[in-house]
Amino acid sequence: MKILKKGPLNFKLNLMNLLTKGLIVTGLFFTGGVAQTLISKSEVKGVLMLDNYVKAGAVDTKGLLNEVQSGCVIQCSPATEYVFKNSLVFTKSVTITGYSTTVNRSTVFKFPIDSAGLSFIRTDSSSSVGNSITGIWFDGGHRENALPKHGLWATGRTDLTNCVFEGFAGHGVYLDGTGTKGSNGNVNRNMLTNCRFSKNGRNGLHIDGNDANVVNVINCDASNNEGHGFYDGAMMCNLYLSPHSNNNGLKGGKITHQCIRWFALTDSVPKGIEPLKSPKWELYWDTLQVAKDGRCLQPTGEFQAWKADRAYKTSRPFCFVGNTRHTIINPYVEQNQAASYLDGGTLVINGAITLDPKSRCQWIRQETNGVSRFSNPIKTTINPL
Repeated sequence: MKILKKGPLNFKLNLMNLLTKGLIVTGLFFTGGVAQTLISKSEVKGVLMLDNYVKAGAVDTKGLLNEVQSGCVIQCSPATEYVFKNSLVFTKSVTITGYSTTVNRSTVFKFPIDSAGLSFIRTDSSSSVGNSITGIWFDGGHRENALPKHGLWATGRTDLTNCVFEGFAGHGVYLDGTGTKGSNGNVNRNMLTNCRFSKNGRNGLHIDGNDANVVNVINCDASNNEGHGFYDGAMMCNLYLSPHSNNNGLKGGKITHQCIRWFALTDSVPKGIEPLKSPKWELYWDTLQVAKDGRCLQPTGEFQAWKADRAYKTSRPFCFVGNTRHTIINPYVEQNQAASYLDGGTLVINGAITLDPKSRCQWIRQETNGVSRFSNPIKTTINPL
């Protein structure tokens, strides 16, 4: 280590120039009003500047992947949109570093329609197991009838921080511990922090498999997805801390019919099952909203008119299936969605959530008057407008 620059706090230092010239900043410290920047040339090895792989307006993915070594860092620029003509598939552990997902300052990875975003494939016990992505907005450009490709598919541990996955025709993020698509699938101990999964064609966040346990999902948002907000089919012990869910099931199982808004109760509502009229319709549909003043609710883009020639499926804010034993602390679920279904002994602590009566979970909550409640699943209620 050596001191690169020493001087007043307002000194000007172009970090990007340092990086492109073969230097990487490793830290700043302040003492007595003096800023000191430390560098280490030894850490330059394995740092790839993504700007160097942009050719004719798009990232040369083949050239980039040819130079990726296990443990390398891919460094992005702030306020930059990187256009990809195809997806990125990694079989080695990498760190991808952006700067922000804030509008006008975002580091954006833009993928074409019918394309996946990133894949991290664990081919053996040591490959692609320590991936990390920070500060990237992944844009899938989702359109009707696009192929159901995912924003991110990982069969090895891939930690995500301050990332957005928006507009993919498949899941926003799929953490795959099933081992069926890539050998040795293991995403145990994965960490997702301050991420958003939005406007995807299937589930926002999808976790599945016997080796997808002890996953921490912290302060994440799933909104406006056509499938579930958060889907978890892992074996056990995943933690969701302060998650938010809004307006999921956008086109899957929410309708307007007979002046009432409904949501599908099952994963398969056959064609022609009409609320209030068909035999045993109550097995397939439940009321979500009725107007408290008796007015007739009209179809909207979110709650489209029921169609007899269309099959429907349920989509929920949270859908946990199997032997889960997960924990959700302080969830905030907006009341424009179907009830959540939580199976396998899931524990919910405080928060605002509506549970499907078939759920197998427990909800411990503190009422506004200070009374603690330890309840069985509560019955789904109609939410007046």
